[in-house]
Amino acid sequence: MEAGAYASAQNRANSEAAENEVLKLLEEEGVNIVPVDDKTPWQEAVKPTVESAIKGYEDLYQQILDLK
Repeated sequence: MEAGAYASAQNRANSEAAENEVLKLLEEEGVNIVPVDDKTPWQEAVKPTVESAIKGYEDLYQQILDLK
């Protein structure tokens, strides 16, 4: 469990660093990046699609969400 928590934290840090690098490159190319603080409207908009996609895997999906 300890190794898993460590790996998860490292993966999160690596992903964030890679995302920031890509965002920087996109901005340098003139792409307009619009930060979104509240993702709730998007989450609500795709909710029916997500619910359809996870049919039969609801428990697993909830476990993944709980990992945050």
